[in-house]
Amino acid sequence: MLPKIKVFSWRIGHDILPTYINIARIRQNFSTTYPRCKNSDETLLYALKECLKLDYNAIADFFTLLWNYWNNKNKMVFQGKDDPTMVVWDRAQTLSKDFRIFNLNEPPMIPPTPVCKGWKKPPNDFIKINVYAVVLNGYVGYGDIARDTNGFVLAGCYGFAIKALDAIRAELETLTMGLNLASKLNAPKLIMESDSATLINKVKKRDQDVSILGRYVKKECMALRNFELVHFNWIDRSNNEATDLLCKLAFKNKCNLFFNLGYPSEIHNVIIRDAIKQELGTSLNILKQEMKSICGLVVLFFVMLPHAAAYDPLDPTGNITIKWDVVSWTADGYVASVTMSNFQMYRSIVSPGWTLGWQWAKKEVIWSMVGAQTTEQGDCSKFKGNVPHCCLRKPVVVDLLPGVPYNQQFSNCCKAGVVSAWGQDPSSSVSAFQVSVGVAGTSNKTVKLPMNFTLLGPGLGYTCGPAKVVPSTVYLTADYRRKTQALMTWNVTCTYSQFLAAKNPKCCVSFSSFYNQSITPCPKCACGCQNKNNCVVSDSKQAHKKGINTPRKDNAPLLQCTHHMCPIRVHWHVKLNYKDYWRVKIAVTNFNYRMNYTQWTLVAQHPNLNAVTQVFSFDYKPLVPYEAINDTGMFYGMKFYNDLLMEAGPQGNVQSEVLLRKNKDTFTFKHGWAFPRKVYFNGDECLLPPPDAYPFLPNSAKDLSFDNPSRLFPSPSLNRKVSLSIHLGDLIS
Repeated sequence: MLPKIKVFSWRIGHDILPTYINIARIRQNFSTTYPRCKNSDETLLYALKECLKLDYNAIADFFTLLWNYWNNKNKMVFQGKDDPTMVVWDRAQTLSKDFRIFNLNEPPMIPPTPVCKGWKKPPNDFIKINVYAVVLNGYVGYGDIARDTNGFVLAGCYGFAIKALDAIRAELETLTMGLNLASKLNAPKLIMESDSATLINKVKKRDQDVSILGRYVKKECMALRNFELVHFNWIDRSNNEATDLLCKLAFKNKCNLFFNLGYPSEIHNVIIRDAIKQELGTSLNILKQEMKSICGLVVLFFVMLPHAAAYDPLDPTGNITIKWDVVSWTADGYVASVTMSNFQMYRSIVSPGWTLGWQWAKKEVIWSMVGAQTTEQGDCSKFKGNVPHCCLRKPVVVDLLPGVPYNQQFSNCCKAGVVSAWGQDPSSSVSAFQVSVGVAGTSNKTVKLPMNFTLLGPGLGYTCGPAKVVPSTVYLTADYRRKTQALMTWNVTCTYSQFLAAKNPKCCVSFSSFYNQSITPCPKCACGCQNKNNCVVSDSKQAHKKGINTPRKDNAPLLQCTHHMCPIRVHWHVKLNYKDYWRVKIAVTNFNYRMNYTQWTLVAQHPNLNAVTQVFSFDYKPLVPYEAINDTGMFYGMKFYNDLLMEAGPQGNVQSEVLLRKNKDTFTFKHGWAFPRKVYFNGDECLLPPPDAYPFLPNSAKDLSFDNPSRLFPSPSLNRKVSLSIHLGDLIS
């Protein structure tokens, strides 16, 4: 029995159960000798522990039933409703069987004591997902987190709901969210861990369980068919600290949050401690003492951060490479051509453009620049005659604006720092300038490479590595008949991390469908509600005030008042179902009055994007970072038509429709399959609603298959234009 049931049984049994000692108190001359053993008086302690003739399993079943009945009556008293008798019986029966783990006649399903305290990393090729739920006074908090074999966080979520659930049903819903999380990660092999022994046993014995709860478990476990291998493990609660903290955050913030690599800072200490323990093999007690040092935490954080946060699974090779080509030596230095190439497939550098900085190794100065300029000159008072362009030890360089005189221009310069994504427009994904450096080395052996590079594009998010000497660049002359070579070349690679760029997401996603009247809005405060007090109500006088669209120098946003407070909302609507095709409408809405998005990009991940038949009003390009998987695509505006997403207002939206061919092996409208797994806008991942809030297929509806579509239309004409109007007012802002 559970320890709490043992306490319960003693409290009610010591004075209430009709043992012979208790009967003798009210009936004179009554024998108190236990009739079975006839060795001692029949007390509760003697009957439960010392008399070997007592059926332990029967008495355990009896007290477990009483305990569940008592809980059910408390539920009636404090919540105003109780469960049906059969539900109480099923729960008691299951609980009694699940915790009969010390019976020597049966092999234990769960170890009686945890072998190891703390999170344990999964084997290679496995992803471990920990799930946890808390039920308190009619509120439910969920927490799920996925980590790889190195302890790095791949994704996670927490959720908050107002509903009356018992603990096991809440744990089951959390398990379902964990499986949906694994589907988004495209993980073939999983280890699911929970500290609910009842849940783990229910899942393991789902085929033999005929109870009401077992039916729910079996239904939710149908999603296991999407994975190659899934293990379910019970762990001690002390090994599930990260999800415990996520549940506390859900109750604290009363909202839902989905995250990828940029997990909440509140769980950072636990994540780092678990990962370092696995790598170093130290005990938990030693780690607790070491992790008290704040300096140690900061060092560990920045050591692990470049490996954990700067990796984009949808663009694993994306980066910005800054190449320095020394084209000539001067009397006191060199002239270099600096080329910035954006090799990111869908992340561009938008207005107000890039800002590049570095630190000189010695006391170098910049004599002149072509195609760019430094933001400050610095103190050049020690120079007589010719004054350098910049004398700062840490210069900061920006691009020139369009229209500068020709003698100040350089190839691929003067675009105000705006650089397109490589996947969208390779010809515009390069920016360059020329710099003349003085008081520097004058040969390959004496020149010192700049260091501590920084890149703003235009905000935070980029981390640059050290400069590395590479083989010299080879150039072709204009007639393509001669090759020339740089005297020396070094590269600097910068990678982007959304975790460093912003504390909160920059966009959110809402869902709707033809088979469900409800609209799933963006989660509340999806992008943080710090701008709630300074927002503008739509159609108010302030919204039509002159100059409201003028950007500020600090690029601070002015958002329309919404419940999600995101600058960008992406709406995905499952519109129609044909016999061989299905249609999706996508609408992108701008809620920022001070920002328009030029050359915007929208990336979606969905298994049916490998069968895109036609895209209306957007340009489309499939992204295939892994050759065997084609489930990701990039949408972007048509040039001179809708490649500019206007500021918030009547014109602040773009929309399109996508026609997809059905795949007989995978197509379904069940379990939210029709909605995307990931959505990115301008390279930043958008927050999706929690999986349990997706528009669901009604139970009364038939399977929307190839033979029985709910709205059976003839196959659409691919050349026929379709209406792109969408009632944005129907969506919850």
